[in-house]
Amino acid sequence: MEVIIKIAMTGVLISILTILLKGMQSQITPVLVTAGSVILLFTVLNMVNNASQAIKNLFDSSELGSETIKAVIKIIGAAYVVEFSSSLCRDMGENSIASKIEAAGRVFIVIMAVPWASALIEAVKNLGT
Repeated sequence: MEVIIKIAMTGVLISILTILLKGMQSQITPVLVTAGSVILLFTVLNMVNNASQAIKNLFDSSELGSETIKAVIKIIGAAYVVEFSSSLCRDMGENSIASKIEAAGRVFIVIMAVPWASALIEAVKNLGT
Protein backbone atom coordinates (compact mmCIF):
# COMPACT_ATOMS: atom_id res chain seq x y z
CA MET A 1 0.00 0.00 0.00
CA GLU A 2 2.83 2.39 0.80
CA VAL A 3 4.32 1.96 -2.68
CA ILE A 4 1.14 3.06 -4.41
CA ILE A 5 0.91 6.06 -2.08
CA LYS A 6 4.49 7.00 -3.02
CA ILE A 7 3.64 6.63 -6.70
CA ALA A 8 0.50 8.73 -6.37
CA MET A 9 2.29 11.43 -4.38
CA THR A 10 5.13 11.54 -6.90
CA GLY A 11 2.61 11.95 -9.71
CA VAL A 12 0.79 14.74 -7.88
CA LEU A 13 4.11 16.50 -7.12
CA ILE A 14 5.18 16.29 -10.77
CA SER A 15 1.80 17.64 -11.84
CA ILE A 16 2.02 20.58 -9.43
CA LEU A 17 5.57 21.39 -10.53
CA THR A 18 4.48 21.19 -14.17
CA ILE A 19 1.64 23.64 -13.58
CA LEU A 20 3.95 26.04 -11.73
CA LEU A 21 6.67 25.86 -14.39
CA LYS A 22 4.36 26.31 -17.38
CA GLY A 23 4.03 29.99 -16.60
CA MET A 24 7.77 30.57 -16.17
CA GLN A 25 9.67 28.38 -18.59
CA SER A 26 7.76 26.07 -20.87
CA GLN A 27 10.97 24.38 -22.16
CA ILE A 28 11.51 22.67 -18.80
CA THR A 29 7.98 21.28 -18.55
CA PRO A 30 8.32 18.41 -21.10
CA VAL A 31 11.63 17.38 -19.53
CA LEU A 32 10.06 17.35 -16.07
CA VAL A 33 7.09 15.31 -17.27
CA THR A 34 9.34 12.83 -19.06
CA ALA A 35 11.74 12.48 -16.12
CA GLY A 36 8.87 12.04 -13.68
CA SER A 37 7.21 9.49 -15.93
CA VAL A 38 10.44 7.50 -16.20
CA ILE A 39 10.82 7.52 -12.41
CA LEU A 40 7.25 6.26 -12.04
CA LEU A 41 7.77 3.64 -14.73
CA PHE A 42 10.87 2.24 -13.01
CA THR A 43 9.00 2.12 -9.71
CA VAL A 44 6.21 0.15 -11.34
CA LEU A 45 8.69 -2.14 -13.11
CA ASN A 46 10.30 -2.83 -9.74
CA MET A 47 6.88 -3.80 -8.37
CA VAL A 48 6.32 -6.09 -11.36
CA ASN A 49 9.73 -7.65 -10.90
CA ASN A 50 8.89 -8.42 -7.27
CA ALA A 51 5.54 -9.90 -8.26
CA SER A 52 6.95 -11.97 -11.12
CA GLN A 53 7.87 -14.87 -8.84
CA ALA A 54 4.31 -15.06 -7.53
CA ILE A 55 3.00 -14.99 -11.09
CA LYS A 56 5.47 -17.71 -12.10
CA ASN A 57 4.33 -19.88 -9.17
CA LEU A 58 0.69 -19.35 -10.17
CA PHE A 59 1.32 -20.45 -13.73
CA ASP A 60 3.53 -23.34 -12.60
CA SER A 61 0.64 -24.70 -10.55
CA SER A 62 -1.59 -24.59 -13.62
CA GLU A 63 -1.17 -26.86 -16.59
CA LEU A 64 -0.21 -24.07 -18.97
CA GLY A 65 3.08 -24.36 -20.81
CA SER A 66 5.95 -21.93 -20.43
CA GLU A 67 5.30 -20.50 -23.91
CA THR A 68 1.76 -19.61 -22.85
CA ILE A 69 3.09 -17.89 -19.74
CA LYS A 70 5.60 -15.92 -21.79
CA ALA A 71 2.88 -14.87 -24.22
CA VAL A 72 0.59 -13.68 -21.43
CA ILE A 73 3.38 -11.69 -19.78
CA LYS A 74 4.39 -10.15 -23.12
CA ILE A 75 0.78 -9.15 -23.84
CA ILE A 76 0.34 -7.58 -20.40
CA GLY A 77 3.71 -5.85 -20.65
CA ALA A 78 2.93 -4.54 -24.13
CA ALA A 79 -0.40 -3.15 -22.94
CA TYR A 80 1.31 -1.26 -20.11
CA VAL A 81 4.14 0.05 -22.29
CA VAL A 82 1.69 1.22 -24.96
CA GLU A 83 -0.57 2.92 -22.41
CA PHE A 84 2.37 4.60 -20.70
CA SER A 85 4.07 5.83 -23.86
CA SER A 86 0.88 6.99 -25.58
CA SER A 87 -0.19 8.89 -22.45
CA LEU A 88 3.22 10.53 -22.30
CA CYS A 89 2.90 11.58 -25.95
CA ARG A 90 -0.59 12.96 -25.32
CA ASP A 91 0.71 14.91 -22.32
CA MET A 92 3.19 16.56 -24.67
CA GLY A 93 0.46 17.35 -27.20
CA GLU A 94 1.43 14.66 -29.71
CA ASN A 95 -1.94 12.98 -30.20
CA SER A 96 -1.07 11.66 -33.65
CA ILE A 97 2.02 9.83 -32.41
CA ALA A 98 0.06 8.50 -29.41
CA SER A 99 -2.56 7.05 -31.77
CA LYS A 100 0.11 5.35 -33.85
CA ILE A 101 1.69 3.81 -30.73
CA GLU A 102 -1.72 2.49 -29.67
CA ALA A 103 -2.38 1.05 -33.13
CA ALA A 104 1.01 -0.70 -33.12
CA GLY A 105 0.26 -2.05 -29.65
CA ARG A 106 -3.08 -3.47 -30.77
CA VAL A 107 -1.47 -5.20 -33.75
CA PHE A 108 1.27 -6.63 -31.51
CA ILE A 109 -1.28 -7.94 -29.01
CA VAL A 110 -3.36 -9.56 -31.76
CA ILE A 111 -0.25 -11.22 -33.20
CA MET A 112 0.71 -12.51 -29.75
CA ALA A 113 -2.85 -13.78 -29.12
CA VAL A 114 -3.22 -15.76 -32.39
CA PRO A 115 -1.48 -18.92 -31.09
CA TRP A 116 -3.64 -18.76 -27.96
CA ALA A 117 -6.81 -18.40 -29.99
CA SER A 118 -5.78 -21.33 -32.18
CA ALA A 119 -5.14 -23.53 -29.15
CA LEU A 120 -8.48 -22.50 -27.63
CA ILE A 121 -10.37 -23.31 -30.83
CA GLU A 122 -8.59 -26.66 -31.06
CA ALA A 123 -9.47 -27.47 -27.44
CA VAL A 124 -13.14 -26.64 -28.07
CA LYS A 125 -13.14 -28.85 -31.17
CA ASN A 126 -11.69 -31.73 -29.14
CA LEU A 127 -14.42 -31.37 -26.50
CA GLY A 128 -17.06 -32.19 -29.10
CA THR A 129 -15.43 -35.46 -30.15
